[in-house]
Amino acid sequence: MTFNIDRFIRTFAWFLVTQVTVVSQAGRSHFVTTELNIRNEMQGLKRPEIVYYCQAIKSGLEYGWRRAKKPPLGHTFHVHLEGG
Repeated sequence: MTFNIDRFIRTFAWFLVTQVTVVSQAGRSHFVTTELNIRNEMQGLKRPEIVYYCQAIKSGLEYGWRRAKKPPLGHTFHVHLEGG
């Protein structure tokens, strides 16, 4: 398998146009509710999907890898995480 620089640059560019906003609220100690807003800006791809990894830094709570298959184009979809 050879490395294709053109394909790498196109793929990397699509990662850069994806916008992520993280909002975190802590109502009580050791309990965090996080809402992740991901805006899909990927156009012209046959199988667009967003893969992300969730882990709490201070508490060590780990959600693992998550995948959003076929996210709606141009719309924001929410990922809601709760943990204690």
